[in-house]
Amino acid sequence: MNKQAWLDIAEVIDAHRIIPKLILVLAFFGYGMYAYDSYIWVKEIYKTTNDIPTSVAAFAGGTLSALGGVLTLMVNKYFEGGRKWTGTQ
Repeated sequence: MNKQAWLDIAEVIDAHRIIPKLILVLAFFGYGMYAYDSYIWVKEIYKTTNDIPTSVAAFAGGTLSALGGVLTLMVNKYFEGGRKWTGTQ
């Protein structure tokens, strides 16, 4: 392949924003896995003690909230970024 073909491929990847979409999909998948694991962890603690300690609830809720905030920032950056299609030829 010549240089122009590689540049055309890079242009298509950039125009369709494939890498940022892949990062977002993996981030949401990881967040879902973490949420499920947190749920199982709290459920197991409740099953053994018949109570959910405040520290466990605060940790699980706090980390899920913090990661949700990070995902929100990532999505906002994705929507704000990218190519501006108005006024381009």
